[in-house]
Amino acid sequence: MTMLNQLKADQLTARKNKDTIAASLLTTLLGEATKVSDEDFKKGATEITDEKVIVTIKKFLKNTEETKRILDAEFEQVMGHSPDSMKTHPLTDEGRVFMESRTPKWQAVKREIMILNEYLPQQMDESQLRAAIDTFKAENPDANMGGIMAHLKANFAGLYDGKMASQLAKG
Repeated sequence: MTMLNQLKADQLTARKNKDTIAASLLTTLLGEATKVSDEDFKKGATEITDEKVIVTIKKFLKNTEETKRILDAEFEQVMGHSPDSMKTHPLTDEGRVFMESRTPKWQAVKREIMILNEYLPQQMDESQLRAAIDTFKAENPDANMGGIMAHLKANFAGLYDGKMASQLAKG
């Protein structure tokens, strides 16, 4: 089953189960993942690949993690400690209002991060990535960085950290 079909099935299940957080997230994710840019359309590339879905999920995850960082910073500023610290103390009126307004959002964002992570394939660790690069270099001694990166994209798309791959390819 393609990732797109899995997302559609999971979105339908979430809607049937009245799981508003998952249903809303997956609906938005599907909308973004199925967009075809004008440039892709002109090239005739209208197929929605698993790679495109993974890129979209990673983009959503990055944005959602940034939202969580902002909420965590607001929480720490008002409450004096991080939301994950499990500290408890009497709330001021300001703290109570803040908690009532932010806690549901914070919990929803944490849940969205969990949902998004479930769709991402297991990422190659540094040793696996180094082995893939070393194997390619051994088979292609004249390979430059562009060739290495093209090989990784063609064979391991979505399975590695691009920044780490770039650093390893240089070395």
